[in-house]
Amino acid sequence: MQAGKNPEPLKKLKKESKNFSYQVEEYIRLPKPEINLDSLFIDVLNSRRSQRVFKKLTLKKISTLLFHSAKAKEVFISPTGSVLSHRASPSAGAIHPIDILISLPANLDRRMLLYYNPFTHRLGRLKITKPDLTLFLENINKCLALGNATLIWFAVHPDRTTNKYKNSESLIWRDAGALTMSVQLVASALKINSCPIGTLGEPFFCKDFANKLVSGGGLLLG
Repeated sequence: MQAGKNPEPLKKLKKESKNFSYQVEEYIRLPKPEINLDSLFIDVLNSRRSQRVFKKLTLKKISTLLFHSAKAKEVFISPTGSVLSHRASPSAGAIHPIDILISLPANLDRRMLLYYNPFTHRLGRLKITKPDLTLFLENINKCLALGNATLIWFAVHPDRTTNKYKNSESLIWRDAGALTMSVQLVASALKINSCPIGTLGEPFFCKDFANKLVSGGGLLLG
């Protein structure tokens, strides 16, 4: 493995590009999350394990999981017009270039892909060609059986970070690792099994989004 290049803030920041937006067919309002979790942090740390047996989650559980692990708690605008935010997981420059996509339990050919909006705390059903989505899900299923699991997938917008940093690749992967840990820790607090997935679901993921997004991997939960 070759040594990487150190990330550096750009002397002149680029304006955020607006060349991609999700095609949402309908929005799903999430139930009100549980705000107070009765779990000691040290117990959550000690109980975190990758588990490969999953059961179906209620929307209430999913809402609580997303609220504590990925919702934007503070939002502000940068001088270049980028939307920055503070969330449970750290991100270089508060950029958060990774979006969360979700697939709820169903037969492979009936599963949908939902976009989690971290600002409004709701899900949007994405318009994706069924054969392309099925190929992506089949690739994941070969790595780790989906079954009754809820799939959380990381959709990376590289431009968000490259607009601010030179040699930014390692920053994005560090963001993905931090988000993975945040999701797993909240899952442990909620007594939800979770397991990161080894595959990136490529080349099918990029094809689903016209090669505008990069796969950041994901997890199964249940």
